[in-house]
Amino acid sequence: MKEIDSLVFVFIPVEASMPLTMDSCREIRRRVFIEEQAVPSEVEQDSNDALSAHLLLTKGAHPIGTLRIRKTEEGLKLERIALLKEYRGNKLGRLLVIEGVKRARELYRKERIYVHSQVQASNFYASLGFKRGDKYIEEGQRLHVVMTLSETAEKELLLQ
Repeated sequence: MKEIDSLVFVFIPVEASMPLTMDSCREIRRRVFIEEQAVPSEVEQDSNDALSAHLLLTKGAHPIGTLRIRKTEEGLKLERIALLKEYRGNKLGRLLVIEGVKRARELYRKERIYVHSQVQASNFYASLGFKRGDKYIEEGQRLHVVMTLSETAEKELLLQ
């Protein structure tokens, strides 16, 4: 755990058994993706949770954000990045992604780090140093863009 003011990051390694913490991650994702963005539950709830490390952001006793880190053939994918609506706009999403990059790098030293961003969120990731790549429609839902973290931007993020 790492505390920043009243924020706490809880890290769940791959294959770790932390059911209550995972329930909090899934609840945040349900609220953001299924309820708010109308992503079908069968799309959001995939089989990759067991293959991924997870990061939960809490403010006081309240779970407010999450992401997962999954090793793929293309590198380290930060995915299912979600922050509850009432906590957006306060740089908490930025802190969540920076912590995710740090944790990803602790797990795997050499692989590239990337995200599949919804197009409307791509400026946020670009502000962190992710470079835009190809666009595609994910699961028949929303337009996404592949974004890769540059080495220079990663070094800057890891200093924060």
